[in-house]
Amino acid sequence: MKKFVIIFFVYLLSQISVFAYSEIDDVASVEGNSKEEYKKIDKEFYLKGLRVFRKIRDDFPDEKNLIDKIYDLYKDEYYLAALKEVENLSSSEEKEALKGIIYGALNMMSSAEKSFYQVNLPELEKLKRDIIYENKYEVTPFYGFLSQDLSEEYDLDYQKVGITASKFEKDAKIKLDYRMINYTTSSHQYGNDATNTLRLSVNGRYRPDWEYRASAGVKFYEKDGSPMAIGDLWVNHHFNDNFSVRAGVSRENLEQSYLAAVGVRVDGIFTGRVASNKVFVEANYKAKNNYYGSLRAMFGLMNGANLQTNPYFAGYVNLGKRLYNNAENPYVQKVNVDITNYTLSYKYDLLNIYDSTGYIRGGYFSPPFYNGTTANIRVEGVYKKLSYGLKGFIGGQFSDYDHVVAVAFGVSPYIKLEINERIDFKASYTMAEFADVKTNLLTISFVIKI
Repeated sequence: MKKFVIIFFVYLLSQISVFAYSEIDDVASVEGNSKEEYKKIDKEFYLKGLRVFRKIRDDFPDEKNLIDKIYDLYKDEYYLAALKEVENLSSSEEKEALKGIIYGALNMMSSAEKSFYQVNLPELEKLKRDIIYENKYEVTPFYGFLSQDLSEEYDLDYQKVGITASKFEKDAKIKLDYRMINYTTSSHQYGNDATNTLRLSVNGRYRPDWEYRASAGVKFYEKDGSPMAIGDLWVNHHFNDNFSVRAGVSRENLEQSYLAAVGVRVDGIFTGRVASNKVFVEANYKAKNNYYGSLRAMFGLMNGANLQTNPYFAGYVNLGKRLYNNAENPYVQKVNVDITNYTLSYKYDLLNIYDSTGYIRGGYFSPPFYNGTTANIRVEGVYKKLSYGLKGFIGGQFSDYDHVVAVAFGVSPYIKLEINERIDFKASYTMAEFADVKTNLLTISFVIKI
């Protein structure tokens, strides 16, 4: 138990930079539309693949040098280059085995299964079973609790329950997601509003160098107003293992204040329920000696009932280095540090919406100018059947609201426990102060393969 607590705490300090990016991506919304899922690989599968690589190398001593080269590429996550080198192997069985491992790390589960079933190596039996279970239907019940304050003035809480059904088909994961969210606030005059959201999404690769995601959904509200259409679409092209460009569009409900998320009546007129609409382009680069960087530019429009349509520009620059990458370490395999600079500018300041009596009803963070710079750390590890991570950030932020530099900070740990081959348990917690929003978010879920 003591070892588990230590591991859990160490992971907590590494997840923050990604949370900062979700704040950037969604202008202080804690949800995000895709949670940067496209950047993540299955860490457990990756580590299992490394072990099988070494066993296969011993089975084919004549091609040890080439397999060592492919192993090094795989270990450093140069998957496209590794796939090219695999074609130079003379043994078809060996070739398909290694291709299956690489496809699995890329979450191309259908291709991995196809390659594995052309091979009868005993070393692959465990990975074959993993692929079989990955390709089964998944049902994920989950619960989330949010406590949030905007500008130390407007609080928004919610409890969320839901269920997701998903299935891998032809290297893409198809998901049907249902969420019931009950929004509340300490302003008792508003009461609460229960919403129901249904979303269909597909996320995958049609080639190793092309990723995509598309989703469409509807959010239904218990009280005033019509349903809101939500969704996103992006494509990500890997020119090679070092450089990729992603571009897309999205529309999501902005969850900052009760007025923004749900809407309220101001002088008898329904106001708020803000939709964040944006287009973006992003470039990611990996340099020598484990340095990396990314650049993103966004243009968006915030629109809500009886509010001005509010255009904004946003962007960030991120520079970092992977300090540690050792798949042999039984506890912590990766440590990354980086610095992010984020800039945001709105045309209209709609933080404070007043009624005719001068009473403040709420709004959303929309300064004419905002800049934040944070130092981030991310730690990731897998110990036996437990995966864990920690993100943390600290830095300074400046906006036109107060004309002073304020501290930005946050921490976000998560764990994933493989209970058995069919059931995983996941939990995460985020605490942060960023872009005038204070957030505490807890999520719990089970992934059940049937």
